Amino acid sequence: MTRPVDLRAKLSALAALGIGALMMAGQPAAAMEEGEIFLTQGLVCDRPSFVDAVVTLASSGEDLPGAMAQVNAGAEKPRCVAGTLLVAKYVAKARTFFTKDNAVHVHKVKVVGFAMATPDGVVPQRLPQPITQYVFSMEKAAGA
Repeated sequence: MTRPVDLRAKLSALAALGIGALMMAGQPAAAMEEGEIFLTQGLVCDRPSFVDAVVTLASSGEDLPGAMAQVNAGAEKPRCVAGTLLVAKYVAKARTFFTKDNAVHVHKVKVVGFAMATPDGVVPQRLPQPITQYVFSMEKAAGA
């Protein structure tokens, strides 16, 4: 059984370290362990294939908003979002794919809340139910 995590304390600790707007809590997702809590403002998608589509479009020259618009087209709710400060629990690496110069690792996470910046600091809000989502990390492909 996992012990409950005090999100307010975790966010305060991250803020004290100067970590506000970050991708994967200041470390590559590949270095994260199952159950680790982190903040993300990067790309978050409903499925690994949506991450693949957005990253592939962006690496082919499409800007991020345009790539996301193409992936989200026709959906009732967005398949991918970026820019919202989310609190997530790391689950595992889901898969890896390659762009021209990079290995792109897609990671499964459970979004447990979101955070809002206020004049008093970062304030976390817990979601009633965690939501499974996917984020990514990149590294230079071997030989690139």
